[in-house]
Amino acid sequence: MSFNAYSAMQIGGQALDDEFSDPNLVELIEAAMVGKIEKVAGLVAQGVNVNAIGDKGTTPLLWVQHANNLAGMEALLKAGANPNQKTVGGVSPLVWAAGGDNPEQLSLLLSHGGNPNSNDTGKIEDRPLSRAAAQGRLSNVKILVSAGADVNAHDSYELNAAALAFMVTGNFEITAYLLDNGYDYNLQHLARAVEIRQVTETDKKYWKNIVIEMLKKRGVTFPVYTPCYPPGDERRIEGNCK
Repeated sequence: MSFNAYSAMQIGGQALDDEFSDPNLVELIEAAMVGKIEKVAGLVAQGVNVNAIGDKGTTPLLWVQHANNLAGMEALLKAGANPNQKTVGGVSPLVWAAGGDNPEQLSLLLSHGGNPNSNDTGKIEDRPLSRAAAQGRLSNVKILVSAGADVNAHDSYELNAAALAFMVTGNFEITAYLLDNGYDYNLQHLARAVEIRQVTETDKKYWKNIVIEMLKKRGVTFPVYTPCYPPGDERRIEGNCK
């Protein structure tokens, strides 16, 4: 595919030749976007910086990632491109790949030093595993867990990948996978969120029931959530009304 196919591509509202003023750098990115590996190598040998940062915070690797050229990505990575370098939105190409629909990109970035536990913004939802879970990317979740992602990572509000999976997209299958692969942080809190989250699709109901059974086997009693009934109601439990 010729570069003309990517000429209208923008990231953050910025075109490639507006983002980078160095013509050699633009040439490097264009070559990588269409998989011209020898040209990429030649430009790198001339000293073109594969980790240059554009006006809006993008990097050569991010542009080639958006063009979805794996050969071009690999050429840049072999030349020293950093898969953990912060870009648009304060997150790295690895985090963008974690939430994306191409598991090959994610595997490639991890194989060249990508950090499965990166915490670019300090927000739990921007960790790679959380991004994958929230977007319903089970394949990416499996890749990240195999690479050593911390399945129990959470923030001060108890938010975590296992919860984000069903909170955002209703994907209880990912939650079940994480439970099967070491998730054991505050199961009572997770169970309450599971119980509250309503889904209507048959497959999502199926996986929600699977998760509930998994939690029961781990000692959680359902129903978890008991509402605060008004004074005088025989169902009222004072501990639930604080």
